[in-house]
Amino acid sequence: MATVQKAAIEILTPDKGTFRIYRETAAMDTKKGELVTIASGKAEDLAGTDPANTSIAGIAMADASGVTDAEILVFVPDIDCLFVANLGVAQVSAETDIGARYGLVEASNKVHVDQSDTTVDRVVVVDLLDPVGDTNGRVIFKFLPPNQLTGQIASG
Repeated sequence: MATVQKAAIEILTPDKGTFRIYRETAAMDTKKGELVTIASGKAEDLAGTDPANTSIAGIAMADASGVTDAEILVFVPDIDCLFVANLGVAQVSAETDIGARYGLVEASNKVHVDQSDTTVDRVVVVDLLDPVGDTNGRVIFKFLPPNQLTGQIASG
C-alpha cells in the first residue's frame, strides 16, 4: 500500500458555506488550511488538537499576516459541507473509517483527522478518497454539530 503525502484540508463543496473576511487578533500565525475561532469578533488561532467543537469557526484560506486587524479570509462551512484531509501521522485507512467519528490533530501546520481519537470526536468520515491500507490516507469528512460554524457567529 502507498504512503500518501500530507496536505492541507481541501474544501469539496464550497457552495455549502460562506467565505468571510475577519480581522486578525494580535500575533495570529495561522497557516492556510488551519482551523480558526472567533474571539471578540476577530479571527484567532485554534489548536488543531482536540479543539472544543463550539470553538471551530472555520478554515483559514490564506496564511495570517500576524498584524493586528489585518484581514484574513475564512471559509465558514454549513453542516453539509464536505472536506478532504489526511488521517493522522502514520495512520492507515480502513473500510471501518466510513461512518466513524474522529477527533482532529495538528501536525506540521496541517490539520488531520485523528483515527486514534474516538472520544473527542469533531468530524464524521463519509468516504475514503484513497484505497484501504494507505498510510496517511485521505478521507472525506464533515464537521459534527454543534459548532461555532453555523449561525452562531455574526457576519464579518
